[in-house]
Amino acid sequence: MTEKITDAEMEELRRWKAELDELDSSAFSGPPVTEESFKKSWDLIMSGNHLKERLKTVQRSKEKTLLKLAKLEEIEEALKEEIAKEQETSQV
Repeated sequence: MTEKITDAEMEELRRWKAELDELDSSAFSGPPVTEESFKKSWDLIMSGNHLKERLKTVQRSKEKTLLKLAKLEEIEEALKEEIAKEQETSQV
């Protein structure tokens, strides 16, 4: 069963859509920027240390990624060994 939308409801929907369109024009994603984090970023840029800080962040991320990779390689080798054992026992 379908319900008809009244003229008043349609007008309300149009106003709502217009408001959403206006809000969307200035929308951004991510967590809100606090005054403290803004000041820290500003100070880093003004001091010229922002690239050094970014490098430290990238290096920490790289180290975490390499540790994950090493664990995945261990798992890969263990799986290959298990597959080889299964194939040997199935051939006997």
